[in-house]
Amino acid sequence: MRCWIALPEVTIDTETAIGAAAEAISEYPGYTINNLLNESENIIFKVADNSGKKAVLRIHRPNYQTSLGILSELKWMAFLFAKGIQTPEPIKNRSGHYITPTTNNLHATMITWIAGESLHALHEKYPEDSPAIDKIYCRLGEVIADIHNATDSFEIPAEFKRSSWDIKGFLGTNPLWGRFWENPVLTKVEKNFLLDLKSKLFMRLEQFLDDGADYGLIHADVISENVIVADGYPIIIDYDDSGYGFRMYDLAVPLYRFYPSPSYTRLAGLLKIGYQKNRSFSEKSWDLLNVFVLLRRLAMLGWVVPRKSPEEIATKTRDNLRVIETLVEEIDLD
Repeated sequence: MRCWIALPEVTIDTETAIGAAAEAISEYPGYTINNLLNESENIIFKVADNSGKKAVLRIHRPNYQTSLGILSELKWMAFLFAKGIQTPEPIKNRSGHYITPTTNNLHATMITWIAGESLHALHEKYPEDSPAIDKIYCRLGEVIADIHNATDSFEIPAEFKRSSWDIKGFLGTNPLWGRFWENPVLTKVEKNFLLDLKSKLFMRLEQFLDDGADYGLIHADVISENVIVADGYPIIIDYDDSGYGFRMYDLAVPLYRFYPSPSYTRLAGLLKIGYQKNRSFSEKSWDLLNVFVLLRRLAMLGWVVPRKSPEEIATKTRDNLRVIETLVEEIDLD
């Protein structure tokens, strides 16, 4: 008999978040809360100042990022904004700080509002082979390259800490998003399959590092919900999962949901074209795209456990396993 895993709580109940937001907003003179915008992991409120200028107030989920981790995220975002990258700009509170603590041990931060429509919504609006979608993915590749280029000149402050999407972050004893091979839905055979796969991928990534993999700060979560499109131009938001990692991962994440659909190859090619307009990478790196899509799928097996209901965990685990098995058949890991 398999048991559900007890993992740290990584969500916030709505009532607690509303109370924290009401307390935090007083530290931003002239701002008032308009409405609760989104309840996913962080709780997001839409706010505005006296002139009507919009912003976002975030109540950060507990047990994920430390205050130093959050501050580091905002320092990197502020740097990117100053370098001309279109990204939300962090807003300081009345005391000149980026983070506002609340009495219930939560952290609040404010960033500028990015107007537009999410890429996720556009996917629902347009057909899969829409020229409008294709153009956005080409431009998205350019934007990801611009972020990587700008970040190469970022002088890491003395007080700076972000998680590492390195080999251990994906495949170590305690991966960032959980021990995916201990997902409670898995059978013993499936667990052993994943443990064997974990060992093979570990060696493949070690070889990639030895071959000179492009490694540095990455966004790490460029999913369609985190891309706002304004006048056809994609703007990446939500740097909550950012950290040190393989730059190829930032190209795999926007694509992982499409594999193995017919759209996958087309959108991957467009993303590559856009990226290579502004930043080069070796064909050997690009050949590992499916490996990084696989790593994302494995990470999702761990991510889902503390965040979803037992029924959703079962469904999403089965869906991910089907894709993982298909990827493994295509990738030569021996």
